[in-house]
Amino acid sequence: MIKQILAALLLVSACKEVETANNNGDVLPFLIAANRVSCEGFVPMKCLVVNGKVFYDEIDGYEHIEGQERQICVTRFARPEPVPADAGKFIYQQVNCL
Repeated sequence: MIKQILAALLLVSACKEVETANNNGDVLPFLIAANRVSCEGFVPMKCLVVNGKVFYDEIDGYEHIEGQERQICVTRFARPEPVPADAGKFIYQQVNCL
């Protein structure tokens, strides 16, 4: 547990450095659980678990490997209007953590 907390703090610190260099969107730390879970949007599907919560969107540039927990940094941009009914209001893109 302590190891996970320290890793999360390092990730947040790394993402803060990225945020100062990128003014185009919010940079967020994502701790992605090892396995997807069943979830339901418009249809039943499998969703990532990010920072302990079900995450319905996709992350551009990220390919999930079942059974492997990952810590990444993500830039979040507002999706241009009009937002399709089956899409979230944000676009997420994986970025390098410094």
